[in-house]
Amino acid sequence: MTVLLDNREVHNLLVHIQNLRKELIEIGLQEGFQSTNTIQISQKLDNYIVSYQKMLASCRNTSHTEINKSC
Repeated sequence: MTVLLDNREVHNLLVHIQNLRKELIEIGLQEGFQSTNTIQISQKLDNYIVSYQKMLASCRNTSHTEINKSC
């Protein structure tokens, strides 16, 4: 199985994760870390991080000859 990841897709996901982290901290400080908004952003961030980890895992599980250089 060949895994081809688009560099833009990976970059956009990482940027989105960074932005959500900043937003999580800001909302957490403003509303408290147990507020509904903070928890929702935290869960959304968790989902994006899991997606990124799955991308990395799929690259690692593919033989080196099949990995696109973006992995």
